[in-house]
Amino acid sequence: MSLDLYVPLLSGGVEQGLNDAGIETFEGEFQQHIVRECTQNALDARFPAGGQVRIEIRLRQIPATAIPGLTALRAAIQSSREYWQGDDKTETFCAKALSWTEGAELAVLEFADYGTKGLDGEDGDRTGSWFGLVQSGGVSINQDDAGGAFGIGKKAPFAGSFARTVFYSTQNRGGGRAFQGVTTLTTHLDTAGHKTQAAGFIGHVESGVAICKSVRDPQQIPVPFRRSEPGTSIFIIAYRHLGREDWADAYIREAVENFWPAIHRGSLVFQIGDRRVDTATLPALMARFSGDPDFASRFYYRAVANQNLREWQATLPRLGSCRLYLVSGDTTYPKKVCMTRQIGMVIYAAQRFRSYRPFAGLFICDSYEGNAYLRQLEPPRHNEWNASRADDVPEAKRVLQNVRDWINQCLRELNPDEDARESDVPELNRYLPDEEDEPLADDSETARERGGEDGIVTAPVSQPLIIQEVPPRPPVHQPAPGGAAPEDGNEEGDGVGDVTPDPGDNQTETPGGQGDTTGGGATGEIQPHEVKILLQTRSVRSGTDTYELIVRSTVVCAGRLNIVSVGEDNKEEPDLRIIRALDMDTGNQIDLDAFAIAEGQTMRLRVAIESTVPISLRAYCYGN
Repeated sequence: MSLDLYVPLLSGGVEQGLNDAGIETFEGEFQQHIVRECTQNALDARFPAGGQVRIEIRLRQIPATAIPGLTALRAAIQSSREYWQGDDKTETFCAKALSWTEGAELAVLEFADYGTKGLDGEDGDRTGSWFGLVQSGGVSINQDDAGGAFGIGKKAPFAGSFARTVFYSTQNRGGGRAFQGVTTLTTHLDTAGHKTQAAGFIGHVESGVAICKSVRDPQQIPVPFRRSEPGTSIFIIAYRHLGREDWADAYIREAVENFWPAIHRGSLVFQIGDRRVDTATLPALMARFSGDPDFASRFYYRAVANQNLREWQATLPRLGSCRLYLVSGDTTYPKKVCMTRQIGMVIYAAQRFRSYRPFAGLFICDSYEGNAYLRQLEPPRHNEWNASRADDVPEAKRVLQNVRDWINQCLRELNPDEDARESDVPELNRYLPDEEDEPLADDSETARERGGEDGIVTAPVSQPLIIQEVPPRPPVHQPAPGGAAPEDGNEEGDGVGDVTPDPGDNQTETPGGQGDTTGGGATGEIQPHEVKILLQTRSVRSGTDTYELIVRSTVVCAGRLNIVSVGEDNKEEPDLRIIRALDMDTGNQIDLDAFAIAEGQTMRLRVAIESTVPISLRAYCYGN
């Protein structure tokens, strides 16, 4: 038997084009997905339990003659190109694949794990990990608390290959070896003119037998793919490094961002090219990436790497033993908690906790039962805990709400002076998302759908909804031609007073003066008998200077929209310049002087402001 490519015949099945749902899931930043998916599979196979796993990522140049089935693979790619002639995406893919596989050497990325069990099971053994990773699709091996268990995540390496071809080589603890390649192309015609399936295997192909077997004899495994100790190596053929000089940098960044908890405690080490990522080098790497505003891991890392370490432990329903680390900080801290399970991989960052003081934290579920339960709540990309994925959704919501309640309790202990500063707008939860709707809201997919990743910034509220009639204000005189000053010396207006209105108090706030720079309004002119309505407001920072506002009114109001920033002391700052405001539902620009909102109506606005500092926003409507 020779080592070659075998692609099964279609035999009346459904023809498959280039769009493979599993691979498409991991396109784009494929380095992140390769690191996340392959590393968590390695951590699942740790041996012994509690031992250290070492990951080695190397970019190699392997002679084309040492890659089995390469000639047949190129022929299949050309056949796919011809079969789908006229399809631009397929044409582009096939052209690149042929170009990157035609040289004397091929770029191959090797992702190898050590300190693991390796893969077990013979070909076709549905209970074995070799079958689960290499020889099946849409199959997850039942490992209760496993991070990956070979679900859709095993498609991630294919996204990093110009030829969508990956080789697997393993040595298990019993001394067993296995080697095989997998390719995912399109339906095409084989050399006999028969239609084929899209996926094929590279291994032992016996003439006249419709099967491709893995290589089990160590001496028959090509030398560049042999392993010398237990573990598994994944070889990404025709790797998409695109000529970048420092190919390792992206992998170092992803290793730190996605697995810093495991690296910090010493259970995981990366060797990426000639650079090591471990407990000793982690602080310097955190500092190195801290200049990137999107790199939030540095804040969560401070929760466990500071002299005044604050740790809480609790036994929570269904989750068992859990730990929490918190640290207070300045206004740059995200007010989020990094959520992880025992393997030490970052799942997501939970937000919307009750704390005016900025903080960052790390949550860890330590128990076997708790990890198994949380894993059931994770989607294929393992980037959230979603109660709707549970068999018992109400119970899952209670479990996640218990986590949130415990974190809020710990935050009160961390910042004991905050209880006196918290209060809610009556019935606000009827209209805006609350903790029960999203027990542990994250900043990954949900936030991106809302237009940003910086998270929700809820303006502190210390008074109930107030509707007041604002008394008329003496007119402001415009400067006379030639630049004469106004008679009352109030060119920019009086601004918003420091007094916070009280329902039983006769004092009122006076909105800011004229000009579009004051209080976020367009003119600042107060007309006789104007009514000031505090809108129920939630703000989401979607960019360095843009916010999304969810506003709701309990009464009809037509007039002027006034947006102010709110400090941590609940004091409103009127000098906020609004560059533009859009209605997110219609896409139309909003005239702040001609704003209207109906009773019970909720509006979603996108507002650009002249400020790059994260702030909280509050909205008023001045109408008749």
